[in-house]
Amino acid sequence: MCELEHLKPGLVHERRAIVTPDMVTTHVTLDSKGVLTTAAMFTMMEMAGQEAVQPYLPPEHTTVGYELHIRHLASAPLGAEVRARAELLKMQGRKLRFKVEAYHGDRKIGEGTHVRAIVRVGRLATPEQC
Repeated sequence: MCELEHLKPGLVHERRAIVTPDMVTTHVTLDSKGVLTTAAMFTMMEMAGQEAVQPYLPPEHTTVGYELHIRHLASAPLGAEVRARAELLKMQGRKLRFKVEAYHGDRKIGEGTHVRAIVRVGRLATPEQC
């Protein structure tokens, strides 16, 4: 198995973004401005997890999404600054489990768990290859 000694539970990363027109849905608002979609929110959560661990992975390795369980708790309007936070909770072989949260200001707008799998770039890794 590849070396992962620098990858430890407790590792945290945040990703910030301004909600842009391509990140919103308008069918749930009375105006045409729209609110952050669940898909855009969970993409930010996934990327926060990936960015948290990428610096600690061996060369030619990355992570891919494996499992995602989230709740979209509140809205964030077009133009809002939102942030997604991922904290590494547990490692099991190639699988990395994260606690993920999203915020608009101090208000939590999403929460859940996300599992990523470590893979060799260009192909899915087997346990022998890491």
